[in-house]
Amino acid sequence: MTLKEEYISFLGPGHFVYLIGFLVVLYFLMRKRETIRTHANRADKILAGIIIFQQILMYGTYVFHYDFILSESLPLHICRVASLVILAYLFTKKRTLYIIGTAFGFFALLSFAYPLEVTPINHPIGLSFFISHTVNLLFGLYGHITRGFTITHKDIQPALKAFFAYFVFTYLVNPLVDGNYFYFREKPLVGDMPDLLYVPLCLAVSCLLIILGMKFHIFIDRHVVKSDEKYRLS
Repeated sequence: MTLKEEYISFLGPGHFVYLIGFLVVLYFLMRKRETIRTHANRADKILAGIIIFQQILMYGTYVFHYDFILSESLPLHICRVASLVILAYLFTKKRTLYIIGTAFGFFALLSFAYPLEVTPINHPIGLSFFISHTVNLLFGLYGHITRGFTITHKDIQPALKAFFAYFVFTYLVNPLVDGNYFYFREKPLVGDMPDLLYVPLCLAVSCLLIILGMKFHIFIDRHVVKSDEKYRLS
């Protein structure tokens, strides 16, 4: 049995449930940021527990309800790798992991904006999707609130290097597991575009996403977060 459920549709009710849910979590994070900052260690433990629960829920569902095959479970999907990077950060507090986790987390934005083959939130895989993508996308903000980490222009290059290494690895692994990482096998938006064109295009768009995402973080830190901190200290 493989994962062939009734998927949500773009801008359908199921899609709006995900978007509204994300905004609710964002509101809670901003509303309670002082409490979260004060109890940063406890918050890290709670977030680590949430990620571990999400991993158990996702892979447990694949194991017990579906045939656990690599082409379906996609354990090397960038959003799943991002969750593991974030989990490692929560235990080590290493800034390098913060940078990579933040950069990889931007890809959750694409899944929220245009969900492809995403099950409803009341499905275990759908709930797992919501948890992981929400955590990934808000991780940069969370790291700033709890530890004061910020993204700088010099962080863009190491983030791109880490992504390039990941991209090449998944491109080489993809045919071995009959996977669909970065939609190398099934290209829903570009049809039968040859790999000679699609792969460089995919890499360029992905790098652009990371650059824009990190520049957005820099902008927010300079013009929003610092203003908020000045107001808090005044």
